[in-house]
Amino acid sequence: MAHADSPDTLTDRPQAPTGALADFPPGYFALVMATGIVSIASRDLGFSQVAYGLFAINLVAYVTIWGLQVARLIRHPQAMLADLLSHDRGADFLTVVAATALIGSAFHLLLGAETTALVLWFVAIGLWVVLLYIWFASLVMVEPKPSLDRGINGGWFLLTVSTQSLAVLGTFVARLLPNPEIGVFACLAFYMLGAMFYLWIISLVLLRWFFYPMDRRGALSPTYWINSGAMAITTLAGARLIVTTTPHVASLAHFLTAFNLFFWVTATWWIPLLILVSAWRLFIQRFPLRYEPGYWSMVFPLGMYATCTWAYAESAQLSFLKPLTYVSLLCAWLAWTLTSLGMLHALWRWLSSTSRIRP
Repeated sequence: MAHADSPDTLTDRPQAPTGALADFPPGYFALVMATGIVSIASRDLGFSQVAYGLFAINLVAYVTIWGLQVARLIRHPQAMLADLLSHDRGADFLTVVAATALIGSAFHLLLGAETTALVLWFVAIGLWVVLLYIWFASLVMVEPKPSLDRGINGGWFLLTVSTQSLAVLGTFVARLLPNPEIGVFACLAFYMLGAMFYLWIISLVLLRWFFYPMDRRGALSPTYWINSGAMAITTLAGARLIVTTTPHVASLAHFLTAFNLFFWVTATWWIPLLILVSAWRLFIQRFPLRYEPGYWSMVFPLGMYATCTWAYAESAQLSFLKPLTYVSLLCAWLAWTLTSLGMLHALWRWLSSTSRIRP
């Protein structure tokens, strides 16, 4: 997800031109991801008015960010290509995949617009294929390569998040396909692939955390909260598959239930640790508490945790877990509100400074 560049996190990519549009973060669709999942969580827990209000805001944000990204591609194609081919920002482009899939899930759950949801599923799959393979190929072929401590960041967990978002939406729309069983099998494949991506990335991240010096900006940026969100959306995808009835999925029900417990526990375990390292960054390292786009990656896991815990409790018939979802949703509402206010304040300050320097 979008995060502020610093000397600690920049890789040796070509320098992009300066300017608001040229430097627009490729991961700003994280705003749509965060708002979308908080909307869906609100709907799941019975707060329908909040859900519809956030959905309306999210549609505006989705279209606006698409417009800005297309404008950046037209006016500053070299800057966008440099970002896509970099270790530092390349994964951030996958926010558009997860955002598109979450918008599709919201269309299905809130409006019952199944055809729109199906179209968005295919769009998200197309974006996933193009962006993921271009970025992976660039990691192999582009030289020079950064060291591990400079090249990896929390945005890499978007490999798992984007892949699992396809599995989640697919379970809603697979029955619209001529052969629904093929669609469900594709969702199962996305689910397994997303879990594999997580195992790859968490190994690299823990190696970076444990054996390289920690800086307050890059190594512990808010994007590392996607770690918990990646496990949460994996749990949600598994819960959706469990309640999807096909012979092949039914034969794997016990396997999926066991692994969903594994994924949910992992998502839960990460939250206290992420709170501790965030507090260390703010209060010990004295990193200033000001808005940056990466804070949306802290909102997303809170909303996703509420949704996945509700879905997991339903699929595993563990009703005693449901009160936890209300706590998580309350935290997600608070985080979304504070981050939105921070974004609006930053936008107001930018507009004010722009107007002052105009002749």
